[in-house]
This record gives sequence, structure tokens and C-alpha cells, in this order.
Amino acid sequence: EGVNYYFDYNASPKLRSVFKKGANAWQTNTCINFKEDSEATDKIRVFFEKGCWSYVGRRGGKQDLSLGKGCDAVATATHELGHALGFYHTMARHDRDEYIIINVQNIQPGLYDQFTKQTTNTNENYNITYDYGSIMNYGGRAGSYNGEAVIVPNDVMYQETLGGPFLAFYDILMMNTHYNCLGELASKGCLD
Repeated sequence: EGVNYYFDYNASPKLRSVFKKGANAWQTNTCINFKEDSEATDKIRVFFEKGCWSYVGRRGGKQDLSLGKGCDAVATATHELGHALGFYHTMARHDRDEYIIINVQNIQPGLYDQFTKQTTNTNENYNITYDYGSIMNYGGRAGSYNGEAVIVPNDVMYQETLGGPFLAFYDILMMNTHYNCLGELASKGCLD
């Protein structure tokens, strides 16, 4: 069946392009297929509104994904699609305290919810390790009101690795595990 999407009238050509490239990043590395179809019952509406955001997981019906001002980068579209496909932020994992410290005092007011730790009921990690370079992780100072680090790895050697600009190995492994793609991908063999 796949994931249906359509572009709102206010989606610029650049926004459309970066969204398609973000969708292609997931599609190339998983068994998830994306199809542009505005008539489908369940679909993602890609539009230009304030901020970069998406709901987490399939909600049914029309589901919004915003790529607003400053969000017109492939990495941002890939990240927001990660949410639509069911991923919370990496720094919100239920086991994050084993890997990082969140300096709450440095978080911009209004962004606290981006760092809310999930529970084992809301966040399944499939025993896959924390990926500092995950596209679903913020950079160390992202969301900071004072320029100081919000996220600090317990092993500070990973500070500059936080929040990668493309899908990391563990992003791909976790998504493939989540959607039971591993067997299907193994049967395809090695892709050049």
C-alpha cells in the first residue's frame, strides 16, 4: 500500500523537491513506498506553514506535515517524514539518560516538548543502540535560547556528531525493524 502524500497549493517547487528527496531517502533504504495521491483516504498533506513539524505515526485521514520558512532542506524533510513514519526524536528515547544529558535550563521556552522523554509504552527501540548522528536527533545546541548546549553526550567525544544531516545506519535499521522490512530487503540482495 505505501504512504500516500500530496502537496498543498502553497507548497513551492523547492519544497516539493526537498520533500520528494526526503521520501526517496527512506524509500531507497527501506521497504516503504511513497506515492503522490491526493485522492487516497489516508495521506500526508505537505504544506508551507510556520515551522517544521509532523505528527508522530499514522493518524488516519489527512495528516499534516509542515515545511515552513527555513525548513526547505532535504535533511529537514527526511526528519519530518521520520516522525510521520512513527519515530520520536532520538533525544526523547526512554533510555536516553544512559547516553545523554539534557540541559533543560538552556531550552528555549516553547520547545520543551521536543525534549520530553518517552516511556517504554510510547517508544520502542528494538534494542537498537542510541545513534548520536541520527537524523532524528537534534544538534547539541539546537533549541537553545542562550547558545549553550542543550544535549550533551555522556561521552563528550560524540558532541559534534549529534544530529546528522542524512539517514544514519541505525535510523535505517530501526525503521526496517519497525516495518518488518529486514526479510524483504535481505531477499533483494546487495544493492550497489
